[in-house]
This record gives sequence, C-alpha cells and structure tokens, in this order.
Amino acid sequence: MIDLIFTIKILFIVLIVFLFISSWTETINRTLIQHFELDKEEVSTWLKLAIGFTILLFLIVIGFNIEFHDLFGISETVDVELTGMKEVFKGGKVKHYKIK
Repeated sequence: MIDLIFTIKILFIVLIVFLFISSWTETINRTLIQHFELDKEEVSTWLKLAIGFTILLFLIVIGFNIEFHDLFGISETVDVELTGMKEVFKGGKVKHYKIK
C-alpha cells in the first residue's frame, strides 16, 4: 500500500530543493553577468559560463578525489558490477579491491 503522507512529504522536499537550486542558480548567473559586464541575451555569454563551470567541476572532482559516477547518482552496486572492484574506506581514503 502506498503511504500517501510519506509521498506528499517527499514531493514537498523535492519542490523546496528545486526552488532552492533555481534561486541560487539565477543569483549566481546574474551576479557573474553584472560583474563581468556580459550580455545576458548572447549565446556566447552562456557558453563562457558553461565552460568556466565545467572547468571548475573538473577541478573540484580531481581536487577532492570524487568519482564521477557519484555525481550522476549511479550507485555503488552498479559501480561494482561495471568495474569488478569494491570500495572501502581506510584511513580516510577510498581504496579499491578486486572482488574474488
């Protein structure tokens, strides 16, 4: 049986998160556009922002040793199936082990 109250709570949380992300995205975009005196209507402006944030994403991923599949929500189970390796934390670092 579907728990209607739980479903409504989850939908409410999703809505709040969507509004949170949307508002901060717009705030950051407007701030950058004003700071660098860019034209909001030009495609090149958005291309520059996209390239800049893509480079920033790569630097964060490399700097913090994050695996890309984690960013896209691919579970560890799928990762184990695809790579044949299991992850465990040892000394604050992720170690990969071959599954026997």
